[in-house]
This record gives sequence, C-alpha cells and structure tokens, in this order.
Amino acid sequence: MIITAMVNILQTILATGSHLLSDDHMTSWQDLTISVQQGVASHLLTAVEKNSFARADLSTSPQTFVVDFSNIGMRQNLLSFSCQQGAA
Repeated sequence: MIITAMVNILQTILATGSHLLSDDHMTSWQDLTISVQQGVASHLLTAVEKNSFARADLSTSPQTFVVDFSNIGMRQNLLSFSCQQGAA
C-alpha cells in the first residue's frame, strides 16, 4: 500500500537525521561548516514536510504517527476534513 511505503520513507528520513546526530558521528557533523549543517537539516525537514503533505492528501481517515529515535522524536496527527465548494 502506498501509505505504508510513505511511512517507511518518513521513518528512513528521521532515522537518517538521528544517525547524523548520534554520538558516533558527532565529530564528523561538527567538522561540517554551519552552512552545510543548515543545508542538510533543511533538506531533511523539507523531505519530512513533503512526505507529510502527500500522506495527508492520500489519507481517508484521521491517523496518528509517532516515531522515537535516539536523537529525533516526532508525533504527527493527520486530520480528516472535507471541503465543499459552492456552498453559500
């Protein structure tokens, strides 16, 4: 199912971010310039945002998604709503 695949992608994105911030990789992370760190963080957040909007567009019912890695935690609530056009 496409929603399951999208959740797996989101988990991979968050796991990657957590991995980059782990103690084992902190020296490598700190060796990067601030602008490179900001770029990496920005790309990861943009990927999370795009994934979340895509899942919300495909969702047919409210859902809660919780992930907790060693360095990143996230709770996301997808709400169900309908939009009626032409209502006066």
